Amino acid sequence: MLIENGVRFFWALSTLLLSLTYTAVWFRFSLVQTFPSLNAMQIHYMTAIPCTLLQFFTALGVLFYFIGTGVWIKDQAMGLAKKDRKKAEAVYEIYKKANKLKGRAFPFVTFAIFFGIMTFVLGGARQVEAIPNWIHPTIASLFVLISVVSMPFIFPAIKRNIAYLDEASKLLESP
Repeated sequence: MLIENGVRFFWALSTLLLSLTYTAVWFRFSLVQTFPSLNAMQIHYMTAIPCTLLQFFTALGVLFYFIGTGVWIKDQAMGLAKKDRKKAEAVYEIYKKANKLKGRAFPFVTFAIFFGIMTFVLGGARQVEAIPNWIHPTIASLFVLISVVSMPFIFPAIKRNIAYLDEASKLLESP
């Protein structure tokens, strides 16, 4: 349960920081007037790059969490197959349910990773004026949007996954 709480905490934290950074970037010229020692691009680099990387690595953590727990359940079922076929089949059924659960969370996580990478890369392209002005902010907006919209899908999926892990553990510990 501790890992699951950490995964949810970091998704919420990174999404909040990303949203605040997104807001700050749109008001960076007002911030420069308030803090004249900083220029607008410094504010952008100091906030956007770390928050983008945090959200990117958090999304990878969510992805690996679901993959890792699914592999654990499957490995337990395969390890039981020779000893107790009936119990192994029951654990494998839990694995199949948990695997279907990934379908609710993975599209959001995958798009968060994609838009995070694209925001980062296209920000560099914008800096050297290789792309029009509107592309980088549009992709960044989609990145923030997918991160926020994904919460009602990822959080319940993690909660349900805990129930599947508990169910598998109880079944494995039963005589």
